Amino acid sequence: MTELRHPHLVQLIGVSLDEKPVFIITEFMEKGSLLDYLRSRGRAVIQKQDQLGFARDVADGMAYLEHKDLIHRWESHL
Repeated sequence: MTELRHPHLVQLIGVSLDEKPVFIITEFMEKGSLLDYLRSRGRAVIQKQDQLGFARDVADGMAYLEHKDLIHRWESHL
């Protein structure tokens, strides 16, 4: 998975299995996750045009993963 490259995917650098918990190392995201970005600004700030762009970009990244026969799974621990 470290070989995957797409402009709408966070780059996986590696995984540390040495201890529990397992650590996933990714590229640095200056503004944090998309979820945090959206929650911190609210609907009044993020226009529908922006929301549609985010949705299109996410779908594009997921289509790339599907093309590579991979499945993305997100699990919330909140």
